[in-house]
Amino acid sequence: MHMTPPPALKPWMRKAIRAAGDAGSEADILSSLTDLSRSHRIFAETRFEVADQIVAHQNDRAIAFPRPLHRENHRTILMGYVESIGAKYQEDGWCEVEPGDIVVDCGGYVGGFARSVVEIAERVIVIEPAPTNYDCCLTNLAGFDQALIVQAGLFDKTGTLPLQMSRRCVDHSLLSPDRGATGESIPVQTLRLDDLMGRVGITRLDFLKLEAEGAEIEVIEGMGAARPRKISIDAGPERYGQSPIADLTAMLTERGYETKARGHNLLAVLKS
Repeated sequence: MHMTPPPALKPWMRKAIRAAGDAGSEADILSSLTDLSRSHRIFAETRFEVADQIVAHQNDRAIAFPRPLHRENHRTILMGYVESIGAKYQEDGWCEVEPGDIVVDCGGYVGGFARSVVEIAERVIVIEPAPTNYDCCLTNLAGFDQALIVQAGLFDKTGTLPLQMSRRCVDHSLLSPDRGATGESIPVQTLRLDDLMGRVGITRLDFLKLEAEGAEIEVIEGMGAARPRKISIDAGPERYGQSPIADLTAMLTERGYETKARGHNLLAVLKS
């Protein structure tokens, strides 16, 4: 599914977004982000609604986020959240979600990637272990019968493991949070990818989006005999401070994939 990536941020845009994030209280920050979204056509005009979750209304969609809204969300929201996340994980004409695909979104966070493809996919299975993030996925994908949200984490074994908690809701990890570790953990279900496919009743997987906060190697090891046709991985430096992209490239090459690195993202397509 082709989605145009947002333009690169210019220095004045970064400065303006940082200033909005420094506005003070939650209400002041959201008000500043709303004003900024209306200040230039490069931004997606946004209004916020606050209750148990923070809901960003933009581009005829409502996207819920856990409270508080972390700084890393400010940029992606202002650039059009669903569009930004959808473009991040796809390359037009090569590694993209196509009509009728079965998709697994691992590390769904609030379901932004799933929301970007759910209207063309045959089925979208979202995997998200953290309770507040999982609740946002339920909100954001409500009404789409083809979407299934599973509260679990993909790993190399099926069972129960501690999810290490971060002050930042995007950084909880089955290994170790790269930022904001609280020292606290909660038990969560873990699934191998091949076990997940059996449990939800799918025999093929067309697109795997993978963001596992450093545990991407374990997820690939847990594929077993499963071979998603297309894989897109956020392989940033979240595995004990290092990027696993070299190891992932080797693992996927050995499993029959053609790979392409794009910054910290790794795209892979199964060779025919």
